[in-house]
Amino acid sequence: MCIRDRYQRRVRGVKVRVIADDEKVKDNGSDILEFEKAGIPCKTDKGIVGSIHMHHKFVVIDGNILLNGSFNWTKGACFNNRENIVVTNNPAFVKPFLDEFEKLWNLYNMYN
Repeated sequence: MCIRDRYQRRVRGVKVRVIADDEKVKDNGSDILEFEKAGIPCKTDKGIVGSIHMHHKFVVIDGNILLNGSFNWTKGACFNNRENIVVTNNPAFVKPFLDEFEKLWNLYNMYN
């Protein structure tokens, strides 16, 4: 999904929030700065005492669809890497990831 699509979804009232590793925000190809310009709230693990890398790779859509796997959400992952991603709507899998996202969202700080 390109930045324009994400922005259009936000304009239509779809809630989009992103958590990223602070050391990857400025990497070539990172969209975090563009997300912020589009008004999408972004948080990182910067400044968290004892924090290790934000290494999760998952998306929860509408609270009931989970995408999870090794996929890094980068151009390299799309075109060059051998990646995996699982998509499920099984609540037994979705809920723990939704809970983890909310826990991290409450722990981490806004990007800027």
